[in-house]
Amino acid sequence: MAFIGQITMQSMYRLLERLSSDCWRWYYSIRYRNLILEPGVLIAGRLKLSGSVKVAISSGTRIRKRNHIFGEGKVTIGSDCLLNGCSIACYQQVDIADKCLISDCYIMDTDYHNVDPETRHELLHKSGIRPVAIGRNVWLAAGARILKGVTIGENSVVGLDCVVRRNVPANVVVIGNPECVVKHLQPQERKAVISGV
Repeated sequence: MAFIGQITMQSMYRLLERLSSDCWRWYYSIRYRNLILEPGVLIAGRLKLSGSVKVAISSGTRIRKRNHIFGEGKVTIGSDCLLNGCSIACYQQVDIADKCLISDCYIMDTDYHNVDPETRHELLHKSGIRPVAIGRNVWLAAGARILKGVTIGENSVVGLDCVVRRNVPANVVVIGNPECVVKHLQPQERKAVISGV
């Protein structure tokens, strides 16, 4: 009998979560005209858009905690992803592929200010903006920083508080500041590292 009660409670929770998500999806679709939410996006957290950034989120993606996307560019988020408290600064293009886990990290395609001292207080030059691409099934851990122009290969993991300023190959784990590959995730790559080939 307790098992039947548990199933009923789980079913009720899922139903309430789905109804709540439908309400939030409707609210965000009205609130942000520059946001496209495909059917099946589950919203159990908050989403804030600032500026004129255009955002498209594919079906099956889950939004949890508080997420903030801002800038003037275009953000695309694939299907079956998890946005779990991230901030995305986009002034050109940020692409996140399917099945990614995006924790409370920071993704940016810009320096915000010109690096050159003579032009630092002027409007940002295009050279200070480069697109970011996150491959399929990537996990960005809490506190990670993904800087402009970076591409992260599929299945890779970016560790806690890691600062990524260069491209990350597929199927690796990176940690540190700056990022450093500490593990290869495919068996043939592990054998090559062990044997020194």
